[in-house]
Amino acid sequence: MLFTPAGTFFSKVQFKTEEEVEKVVVHNFRLLFGDYSILLPKSLIRTSGGKGTIPDGIIIDFKGNRWFVLEVERGDHETWGHIAPQISKQLVVVMNRETKYKITELCIAEIGRQKEFSKLLESDLKIQQLNVHGTVQKILEKDPIVSLPIDYSPSDLEEWASMQKVDVQIQQRLWN
Repeated sequence: MLFTPAGTFFSKVQFKTEEEVEKVVVHNFRLLFGDYSILLPKSLIRTSGGKGTIPDGIIIDFKGNRWFVLEVERGDHETWGHIAPQISKQLVVVMNRETKYKITELCIAEIGRQKEFSKLLESDLKIQQLNVHGTVQKILEKDPIVSLPIDYSPSDLEEWASMQKVDVQIQQRLWN
């Protein structure tokens, strides 16, 4: 995938690894999720039973009042052996109170590091620094959207996605 300096042109590029795809998505996340979005870095999160998982990112979209669990995949990672179990575990984890608290704290810390983003929230969205914590908490009260950038979709992936309680956005169009 390639972007013009304006960030609007996509062309098909063959990726060899999931890490290559992930770097492009992470580097261009504001093109995908909006200028008022913040990407939280990879972080280990655990189920109440102690099973750990690391999503490729958590995105908070302040303008859209929504949040995303980012999981970059390749289509050759089959639906039932890899993609569905991984995302299912991530959804269980992000729905628990302790994880939402951790996400809130990570978000506040990340905004603290990104002074220009903090100024943008205040000037454009009228979210003052004192109100960021409450705004994030309100956003996290909603169900997350699973963002699944993938080079191609295995035949049963869309069937699995349609059966989920939350919205699963298969972003294959990014590559075509």
